[in-house]
Amino acid sequence: MRRSLRHHQSRRPPRLPAALLLSLSLAVTSACDGPDGATSESESGSTSAAQLGPGEGDREVQWRSLTPAEEWAPTPYADDLWALERPTEIECAPQNGWTIEAGGVEVDTGACDYLSLSQPLSRPIEAGAPLRLTLWWQNLIAAAPSEGHLAVVLDGHLLWEERVTIPGPADARDLELVAPKSAAEGSLITLHLHNHGANTWRFQGLYAASEAAS
Repeated sequence: MRRSLRHHQSRRPPRLPAALLLSLSLAVTSACDGPDGATSESESGSTSAAQLGPGEGDREVQWRSLTPAEEWAPTPYADDLWALERPTEIECAPQNGWTIEAGGVEVDTGACDYLSLSQPLSRPIEAGAPLRLTLWWQNLIAAAPSEGHLAVVLDGHLLWEERVTIPGPADARDLELVAPKSAAEGSLITLHLHNHGANTWRFQGLYAASEAAS
């Protein structure tokens, strides 16, 4: 169904640019009480799988990328959880709507009115495994007030989403989450982005903890 998987070396997430760390949000809160990755909603309007519990985010962790930028490909309609939001004709060319920048995916919504990208997992993930998500955006503008919708889906299950008010300032997210369910090698990771206005967003990556220092 997808092109063959390739081996990728472990890599640590790059440091976020200082200019975009104006309001860095570290979403490390108590784990949800619900079963198997119940979701929780923060005051900022973001929704994610259960987040790391007290003390779990304090230890040193080695992070391994689950989303090498060169593996992203447009999501087929049948696999898109937000297919009903799709425009009749999507204008989002890889050469200018979304590009690979510094190991991440940069999106120009002036040239990409709707984005859904997917890639297969190169290794399995166990339920409850620590995950890290990093992304940011520049100042957001639009002719009329609107919102941006970002989401990450793991094997058909919502891992994280946030609706961002536009217009608004540059901001960033560096989140530590917990896998809501097990996902086999080859399961799809999907990135969703939809907004009104010509704005720049960067999805740097989703990472799994590969080793913890004692």
